Amino acid sequence: MNNQDILQIIMIGILLLCGYIFLFQIVAKRTENKSAIPFVAIVLLLIYVLIAAPVVFIISRMGNTSMILMAILLLFACVVLFAALYGLIHNFREINKGALALLLVYLLAVAYVTIFSRDTVRTGSAGGVYMFRFDLIEQAVRTRSLEPVNHLLLNVAMFVPLGFLLPFVDPDRLARWYFALMAGLLFTTIIEFTQMMLRIGQADGTDMVTNTLGAVLGYLLYRVIRLIRSGENDDE
Repeated sequence: MNNQDILQIIMIGILLLCGYIFLFQIVAKRTENKSAIPFVAIVLLLIYVLIAAPVVFIISRMGNTSMILMAILLLFACVVLFAALYGLIHNFREINKGALALLLVYLLAVAYVTIFSRDTVRTGSAGGVYMFRFDLIEQAVRTRSLEPVNHLLLNVAMFVPLGFLLPFVDPDRLARWYFALMAGLLFTTIIEFTQMMLRIGQADGTDMVTNTLGAVLGYLLYRVIRLIRSGENDDE
């Protein structure tokens, strides 16, 4: 098993972890006896592991894990998107409309840069799946220069606003790191899959990792600013 296969299995594991957290949130909200939540979490985790472990094992033994991972990512994206739309409609009165508008403008801007401003002739891409550019990192270490990984750093920076703006839409519900992770993974999966289907780019696993990392870093930036502001209020 090479490094790419290992990273793909790790990504599948992260998806399964996000799925568990998402499922636990639903079950916990519907549990009337709050003291039983730790027990429910343990039982749910055992059931989830019993189901997920064989799936990960089978995937690790199958060929072309890149396409399998893309299929799982797309399924995950569809589920998260449906849940996000349901939550948006259900809690529309309580969310911050200004933050939501700003987030939508940002998403449209990123979609334009990554999808609508590109074409097959200019990119010369034949589509397909490409996973994890280890050679870029090795080249950066060998040359002691950030130039080989500039594209990766830009991908991280481009998704920082996503993780930063998302909690402002609904601080009571969305100010969690895993929501930033799922939002980053959802949006980058849609972008990469669209590029592949329209043949304006490849579904690049490296872009997915760096974009998702950027969203999580954006959330951490949000938390740091909140801590600084709360500290200033305490001093007053």
